[in-house]
Amino acid sequence: MIDYSLYKALHVVAVFVFVSGLLGLVLLPAGGGLRRRRLITFWVAGGAAVITLVAGFGLHARIGGVWQGWVVWKVILWLVLIGAVTHLRRRAPASPVLAWSATVSVAALAVVLAIYKPF
Repeated sequence: MIDYSLYKALHVVAVFVFVSGLLGLVLLPAGGGLRRRRLITFWVAGGAAVITLVAGFGLHARIGGVWQGWVVWKVILWLVLIGAVTHLRRRAPASPVLAWSATVSVAALAVVLAIYKPF
């Protein structure tokens, strides 16, 4: 069985890579010769999303597996971010600043829920 601290380290690193990949998709323009870079960024973000969810559920199991409100909301927020990755796969957003702000805000809210566990 995997130790709690290893799950936590894997989860945090995967979250960092996932959000970095998502921000890369937000900031890389869709046109020109950057299609390959966007595709690589998409695959990195997608792989990190899978690792994030698996490690997150591993952490959840290690703390008892009780579905508290903050856990449900974290899963919902990460599914929203994964949806953003699939949406941004083909085209860059019309407003990169707005997309970047929304991405960072949703990720920050997920972090706050994990740290403070308000409900």
